Amino acid sequence: MIISKELSSLKEKQHNQTYGFIGLHGLHCVKGSYPAVMLKAWDAFDRQKGSENDRPDFFDDEQLFLILEFEFGGSDLENSNGTLSSLVVAKSILHQVTAALAVAEQQLRFEHRDLHWGNILNGNKWDDYLPHSNVMWLHYLCSKLLSMKYRVQGLRAKKTQEELDHIHDNLLQYRSATEALQSGLF
Repeated sequence: MIISKELSSLKEKQHNQTYGFIGLHGLHCVKGSYPAVMLKAWDAFDRQKGSENDRPDFFDDEQLFLILEFEFGGSDLENSNGTLSSLVVAKSILHQVTAALAVAEQQLRFEHRDLHWGNILNGNKWDDYLPHSNVMWLHYLCSKLLSMKYRVQGLRAKKTQEELDHIHDNLLQYRSATEALQSGLF
């Protein structure tokens, strides 16, 4: 909750400003068992996409839930069916994520720890600040972007492919997203 508020507020800073994190509209604490309409929605999601979580029908009337209300941020990459319009878009995505992480590193000493394609978690100890984990997630994201299909091909796509390959091959040498961004790698 605090992390979401802090990341959301980065768009209001004069220094270390980014619009790279989704805005938080509100927080709500509610009490009670999981509502039937929500269980029905959970079941539909589980049938359609699958869930690694237990069906939330075991909570009693005393259960507390925290609801985080975020602005609409568009569709996630995992559900893009492995297709983007071009490699230029892929490189732009990687650059924007790196820039947002760099700002959060500098302003909040932030490491994402869950920047994933499908909920893969980092094994770092949670009490240490290890910004290199952001670099590892960026490397992972770059690998995923390189594995996607692109509708636009041609000379510019070939050049951008080479640039993304270069980023992928060199990214892990940096200690943080900030260092990678400031190095000229992008």
